[in-house]
Amino acid sequence: MTAALAAALRTRATIAPQAREMLVKGGTILTSNHVSLLDGVLLALLSPAPLAVGVDSDWSVKSPWAARGMATLCWLGYGWVVPLDSGTPQGLRKLARHLREGRSVLLFPEGQISPNGRPQAERPGVSWLAERTGAKVVRASIDGAERSLIFAKAGDHLWPRIAITVS
Repeated sequence: MTAALAAALRTRATIAPQAREMLVKGGTILTSNHVSLLDGVLLALLSPAPLAVGVDSDWSVKSPWAARGMATLCWLGYGWVVPLDSGTPQGLRKLARHLREGRSVLLFPEGQISPNGRPQAERPGVSWLAERTGAKVVRASIDGAERSLIFAKAGDHLWPRIAITVS
């Protein structure tokens, strides 16, 4: 199912063997640039292990259609959704609990979708989690999703090819 969905979304992923091993072992923080609404979904679908994904509460709780979609992915076994709110530390604490329990987590260090597809300043959440849990950080790079007219903020292509590299 995952391969077919990735093909339908015109997505190709390359995951380095060491990164794959770390994600499967657990206790790893996967980070990525954040260029579209598809990013978290694609990384969860293509990850070799279920991920606890930190998601802004505007999407994970307050948006009924997004919350239902994420709940479906959780039900299918792709991981867990952890609502994040910049005004309270509860979400980061819950992600730390997932790490301590041996799960890997996904967090977008920029904290928001890039308005123009270029990297934005990183917020301190990833370093806070790594310092408190001893988790290693694996980096992913998403290229092409920022071109989506449907899912990105400054897209210029209806259904672009997307490349994901995890190293």
